[in-house]
Amino acid sequence: MLAGSLYGAFDLDDCRNPATGEVAEWALAKVQDAASYAEVTTSGTGLRVLGLASGPKVHRNQVVPGTGGRLETYRGCERYIVVTGEHLPGSPEVLAEIDAEIDATVAWLDEAKQAAKTAKAAAGRGQDREQRRTDLPPDLDRLIRSGAPEGQRSEAFFHAVGWLKDLGWTVTAIVALLERHPGGIAEKYAGRLEPEVARAFDRAADRLQAPRSGGSQHSGVPSRKRTVPAGPVVTEDSAAVHFAALHAGRLRYCHDTGAWFEWDGAAWRQARVPIAFQWARELARDLAKPYLDEPKIMATLGRTTFAGGVERFARADPAFAVTHDTWDRDLFLLGTPGGTVDLRTGELREPDPADGITKLTAVAPAETPDCPLWLAFLDQATKSDHQLMRLIRQLAGYALTGDTREHVLPFAWGGGGNGKGVLINTLGGILGNYAVVASMETFVATTGERHPTDLAMLRGARLVTASETEEDRAWAEARIKQMTGGDPITARFMRRDFFTYQPQFKLLIMGNNRPNLRNVDDAMRRRFIMLPFEHKPARPDPLLPEKLKAEWPAILRWAVEGCLDWQQNGLIRSTRDRDATEEYFASQDAFGQWLAEACDVEPGNEYKTATSTELFTSWRAFAQRIGDDPGSQRAFAGRMEKRGIGKRKSHGQMVYEGIRLLVRRPFHEAAE
Repeated sequence: MLAGSLYGAFDLDDCRNPATGEVAEWALAKVQDAASYAEVTTSGTGLRVLGLASGPKVHRNQVVPGTGGRLETYRGCERYIVVTGEHLPGSPEVLAEIDAEIDATVAWLDEAKQAAKTAKAAAGRGQDREQRRTDLPPDLDRLIRSGAPEGQRSEAFFHAVGWLKDLGWTVTAIVALLERHPGGIAEKYAGRLEPEVARAFDRAADRLQAPRSGGSQHSGVPSRKRTVPAGPVVTEDSAAVHFAALHAGRLRYCHDTGAWFEWDGAAWRQARVPIAFQWARELARDLAKPYLDEPKIMATLGRTTFAGGVERFARADPAFAVTHDTWDRDLFLLGTPGGTVDLRTGELREPDPADGITKLTAVAPAETPDCPLWLAFLDQATKSDHQLMRLIRQLAGYALTGDTREHVLPFAWGGGGNGKGVLINTLGGILGNYAVVASMETFVATTGERHPTDLAMLRGARLVTASETEEDRAWAEARIKQMTGGDPITARFMRRDFFTYQPQFKLLIMGNNRPNLRNVDDAMRRRFIMLPFEHKPARPDPLLPEKLKAEWPAILRWAVEGCLDWQQNGLIRSTRDRDATEEYFASQDAFGQWLAEACDVEPGNEYKTATSTELFTSWRAFAQRIGDDPGSQRAFAGRMEKRGIGKRKSHGQMVYEGIRLLVRRPFHEAAE
């Protein structure tokens, strides 16, 4: 991230032919002026200049006049820069000071933009509309430059030509514009661009075209729009139709959460401010411009209730209306600031609104898992146990997905200062919005019933962490089974209706103390993975978590590779985690301890019997002595059955077969 760093950058878009490597003259001039390291961007169609910069925050995306290119300038802003390492031949190989170049570039392009506006105003209405090339709506500009997915290119091409026609462009101007971006929407029609533009131009209706019902929800084609609507628009309903034409590609309204979501180029983010209402107000002001001499229409469009009505109509419009099922459907797609990772392959691709991704990791993955500090930390924390390190890596990769097939609960356990907190906090920090920190009270037994908000807040999360278990607390075993079983969960937020969702989260809990288990059954044995953290570093580094942040991109790539390993081989348990888990369950099996210490058990031996009353009395005394809850006689019968100890009727009473109580002689007799 550039914020807080000493780096700045220029992104020079659409300046390089990826097939020939030829770079536009204006871009070469910028590289020469900056005199700093330059490289080819991931797309191959642009360049990036990186340098040292410590001036005030700058983030500008400006048109380079007379070129058709754009230049994005960064300094001290909340943006991540992905370095490709594909050095531009002929440019310096070191980072130079570029503060002065950043300031000069921004000032130059601002002046050029103002000069263009002045010339445009002077030309008045007689200006040739073919020169309005810097006024394209952002969605249209992006479509022209980047194109559309396979299967949508013809529709998108027709859509773009019709949109340009709506804005007053001629066939000649459209052809010239599209020829400047051969890798964009025009790519499919290389060699026959002009007749295809003319054909689409003739077919396009010279009027507002609203998107097909719900079309933008599943399509990468943005909504076509006009600056001024044709005919009077004075009702909330008709204005809402226009609102949909303007914003269907950028907004969704989720009826389960009762909130608007905006597409920010990487993910759908829940709006924390009334953005749709504000845009409805702006629309009302635009709609009012043709009616300055009609006071009644002006008064209607200027009311707060009008904008509110437009916003409410839009909520129900199929172009906007969704439910929580729309979001994050693909369990193996991971949103990151640099694009979407397909966890099936580990590849990073361009984000797509149709994926419905609402969350992002804190960083984009690096090209390679080069994280020496992180690996050294794991090596020390596990005492060079590479089996355990592999399991931790697989668990980290598994947590990136929304898949819950493993039904496990890893518990990082050990004394303080041995690294378990660094592990969990680092993974949680990297996962960003995908990670939720839950209260430990969610997972341990309490006297009262907890509000289902605890579970509601976990919807959509992929990693749920909790820490610092108290001594002598017991697991909330039914809830643990519910949260790790993969079954749908029903919950609700405060003062909201109940809803049901399919969990995507994996639990990762740490503590100095291991909570107690009241029932040691097969279901709990299958779930728990005890991760022992028993080795303190010789020289603890309190700054280690902060230092590791520099490796977060590489650690994310390390986890992605762990995900691929898990998918191919399943979770590979280590000897140490198996031994630690077995030891934990042995220490928690009070019933098994009672059988071993107080009973002579020989299943199938019909001569060894004991009544249910005398056995339960013995068990109850044992449990109370060690501070455990003996439960009811019915629960006792269930435990005996699980151990394979059956009962039958003998002489009018129920007896268990294959078991008898050991005779405990008084101490003074045993000593003789």
